[in-house]
Amino acid sequence: MTEQERFHSLDSVRGLALLLGIVVHSTLSFYSPIPKMDNSPSTTLSVCYYVIHIFRMSVFYFIAGFFAHMVFHRMGGIAFIIDRARRIGIPLLAGAFILVPMTVASVYWGMLGSSWSNAFFNVLKGQFHSHINWSYLWFLYYLCIFYVLTLALYWVFVRTIDRTGSLRLFVDKMTALAVRSNCVPLLLATPIFLQLYFSNNWNPWMGLMTPDLTFIPNPAAIIGYGTAFGFGWILNRQTQLLYEWKKHWMLYLVIAIALTVFCLSQVGLKPVFFGTQIAGWSRFGYAVAYTMAIWFWTFGIIGAALRFCSEYNTHRRYMADASYWLYLMHLPVIFPLQVIMAGLPLHWSIKFTLIVAATTALGLVSYRYLVRFTFIGSLLNGRRYPRTKKHAEKSDTQPISGVIAFSPPLPKMIGNDTLTEYANC
Repeated sequence: MTEQERFHSLDSVRGLALLLGIVVHSTLSFYSPIPKMDNSPSTTLSVCYYVIHIFRMSVFYFIAGFFAHMVFHRMGGIAFIIDRARRIGIPLLAGAFILVPMTVASVYWGMLGSSWSNAFFNVLKGQFHSHINWSYLWFLYYLCIFYVLTLALYWVFVRTIDRTGSLRLFVDKMTALAVRSNCVPLLLATPIFLQLYFSNNWNPWMGLMTPDLTFIPNPAAIIGYGTAFGFGWILNRQTQLLYEWKKHWMLYLVIAIALTVFCLSQVGLKPVFFGTQIAGWSRFGYAVAYTMAIWFWTFGIIGAALRFCSEYNTHRRYMADASYWLYLMHLPVIFPLQVIMAGLPLHWSIKFTLIVAATTALGLVSYRYLVRFTFIGSLLNGRRYPRTKKHAEKSDTQPISGVIAFSPPLPKMIGNDTLTEYANC
């Protein structure tokens, strides 16, 4: 096999995880003072945030680890590092100096009442003197951390501990057993459970907090999202195991919903931003349910995508390609819109819909004319699409030749997907 095929299903899930960031952040002003408390609060949107926050980043990091393993073995170590530095590191640094100050300025504008321009210049003066605020780009910083840790562990493991490969075969065997016996959600939830349950500053309603304020890695994020990334890396060695989730996607989602309902019954529908809401056995049961829900949501969503989104679809492919750009540009647009709309005499459903629609529309238009066919698109997506429609369609549907396939190959039962390059994972 000399050609790689693309998992359209997993590519769609990766895009969904990024696009859900627009939805999540568009809910903030309707139950929190960030960037400004809206005069039409909504418990519905707080629940929406809670549910999506359970699984969104774990899904993303699992897929990131899955394709990191494939890209690493396709490119080799040095080329992989250069590629990740270009497609993850450069957007992170550029965003930290451009997008993050715009985002933080909107928060100051909304919460303090100063003009946006004054807030922006004040942020520029102090943004990089006292501390680094990664804001919503923290996920790129943690991707870089996981790449470094994984490569370091890989070289130590392969060159010293497991030179013969027998231990890797044992890990593959145990992974297959755990997936096929359906006990893998419990196993993966255990390290996250231990970290959260025994943490003195864990806020149960907020789940895994976003570590966006410092260079110093957050233990809960490293364990929680690192587990997802590492498991994705390991599972790419046996892609046929994905079929197990395809078979049981509905059961996984039903269990995930039940666990989520239980969790909400323990902490309430409205967010508590400080302190702990539950203790004792209730805290124990909640931590078990919450961490299990992370993985049942993850496997259910991936299984559903394998079931329904395995075939090539022009619109899904376009949105998957555009999702990285939409996520990078969305918060500097959402926060000003939320500040402007906070005092308007409109129902929250109208405001929320307008914010999501306007942000998505602006993102798609800017992607179409400023990104897709330019060097920015080459940086983010690993390729610059040709402007000629005929050539673009041809390059989208044909596999890339001369690329060494990963092993083992994907079984036909999962779908006839096409695997090219995975820039954003």
